[in-house]
Amino acid sequence: MNVFYEYEGIFGKAETAHLNRTLQEFFELAATIRRRLGKQSYLLDKYISCVLEGANTTLLQVSADSGFRSASGLRLLIRSVMDGKPDYADHPLYEKAKEHIETHPLTYQERQTTLDIYCIALAGDYLEYAAQNFAKKQRRVIQAPFRVR
Repeated sequence: MNVFYEYEGIFGKAETAHLNRTLQEFFELAATIRRRLGKQSYLLDKYISCVLEGANTTLLQVSADSGFRSASGLRLLIRSVMDGKPDYADHPLYEKAKEHIETHPLTYQERQTTLDIYCIALAGDYLEYAAQNFAKKQRRVIQAPFRVR
């Protein structure tokens, strides 16, 4: 029996049901500790607040940075198509973006508005491309130690 028959066995899945249970257990334990602390229970609340704020800030920054970098790739691709420049002609979504822009001409006065609307229209395709690309990179990372050179 191979528990890693699928790559999900290695990467894992996006399942969050257990997080609710774990978080509930955490707060139940915190309530027990809070009762034992008595008048000083506010210190535990302050500590938990600081930990959660710190974790949230870090996750937010990492997620935002990664999202901005990925979104900029889509924006550069669309801008290239709008300008009629083949700078990103080798990108897997170039032809799809070009076809969409040619079949859905927009006449907004602001170029930025047009660019934003095209980004929204192609975001689903780009997300699918980015997710597949991520999975391929992770497979390569996992397989690298086992490659025969």
